[in-house]
Amino acid sequence: MRVTTAIPDPAPPVAAAVITRPMDGRIVLVRRRIPEGDLSWQFPAGKVEPGETPEEAAVREAREEVGLKVSGVVRIGARDHPLTGRRIIYVACAFVSGAAGVAAPREIAYTTWVPPFLLDTFAPGVYEPVRRYLGLGRAKPVSGPSRRRPSSPGADPAREGITPAERFGNESVDSE
Repeated sequence: MRVTTAIPDPAPPVAAAVITRPMDGRIVLVRRRIPEGDLSWQFPAGKVEPGETPEEAAVREAREEVGLKVSGVVRIGARDHPLTGRRIIYVACAFVSGAAGVAAPREIAYTTWVPPFLLDTFAPGVYEPVRRYLGLGRAKPVSGPSRRRPSSPGADPAREGITPAERFGNESVDSE
C-alpha cells in the first residue's frame, strides 16, 4: 500500500498597488488595523484571487481598501517580502479618480498620502525596484529602533497610533 501526502498549494501571491498622485507625486499608504509583524505602513495590497492577474488585483485592492479608482500600468517587480515571507508583486497604478480614505475599516486603520521624501520614515526597506520607479535613491540601511523618526525621544509614531498628519502636520502629509 502506497501512502501519499498532498502538498498544500502555496499561498497566493499578494498584489501591491503603488499609487502616486499626479498633482504632487505623493504616494498612498495604508496602516492595517492588525499589523503583519513589524509592518505598519504599506501600499494597498491583497491576495491575487483565482483567475485574476496581479494588475487586476492591485486595481481591486485600491478600490476596496482606499476607495480609489486606478488603472494598472506596469508590473514593477516581485519578491518574497523579508518581514512576512509572502510573495509580493508590485504594480504601478495610475490614479483615475476618487479621494483616498479608509474604505475597508475592518482591515485598514488609516490612509495617507506621503511625500516621496518621507517614504522611508513610514515604510523602511521599500523594494529597490519600487524606489527606482518612484525616482528615489537607494535606501539607507534599516537597522534597529532608529530607523523611524520618533515623535518624542524613544517613541515610534507607527506604534503609538499617531497618523502622519498628526506627526508631521497637514502641510507635510495630508490624510484624506
